[in-house]
Order: sequence, then structure tokens, then C-alpha cells
Amino acid sequence: MTTKEKLQEILDLLTPILADADKFDRGMESPGTRVRVAASQASKLLKDLRASVQETRKSRKEQA
Repeated sequence: MTTKEKLQEILDLLTPILADADKFDRGMESPGTRVRVAASQASKLLKDLRASVQETRKSRKEQA
């Protein structure tokens, strides 16, 4: 999976949650749980993406 595809996966996860975030901001509690779960999943994916980018950069420097 390319870096762009990984980033798109994260965006696809978070984009639908915008509506739930709005509902949570208006005082509803249940959407807050969905926002929290999605944020946790996105955080894990972002950490994986960051590690992948760092590893790729390191390997490129070693080859140069």
C-alpha cells in the first residue's frame, strides 16, 4: 500500500465522523463514542503511516 493510499484510508475513516462530531457538539452523547473510537483508529493508522515514512526515508538515505 502506498503512502497516499494509507493517508486516503485515514481520511475515509474520519470524513464520515464529521457529522457525528457536529451532533456531539450539540449535546448528544452517543455520537461522541463514535468520534472517540474513530479517533483512536485514526491515531493507530497515523502512527503506522509515520513509521512507514520514517523507514522509507531511512532506507533511501542508506542507499544513497
